[in-house]
Amino acid sequence: KTVQGRHIVVKRFASVDQIQSCHLLFVPAAQDAASEAIVAKIGHAPVLTLGEGDSFMAAGGGIRLFLEEGRMKFQLAPDVLEASKLKASAKLMKLARVYRK
Repeated sequence: KTVQGRHIVVKRFASVDQIQSCHLLFVPAAQDAASEAIVAKIGHAPVLTLGEGDSFMAAGGGIRLFLEEGRMKFQLAPDVLEASKLKASAKLMKLARVYRK
């Protein structure tokens, strides 16, 4: 598929060492133990990090998805996004649970 003339490409990385340049990096709950190493590998590159695990935000993740009372909710770390040269809109911030270390 394409979005605004750009192709969407999904890549799966078998290990932290295989992670390469991307725009969005999703870390599933099954990889929560590796969150810190994954986030460190990205550094402050302009990559949106999105995860599900309980320790993802403490490891330096940007946005965490979670279920609460049967509803999908999300946490957002504005400091992490800003360090990665990304910015969350005011509307998105209003909906999120803001996470600060």
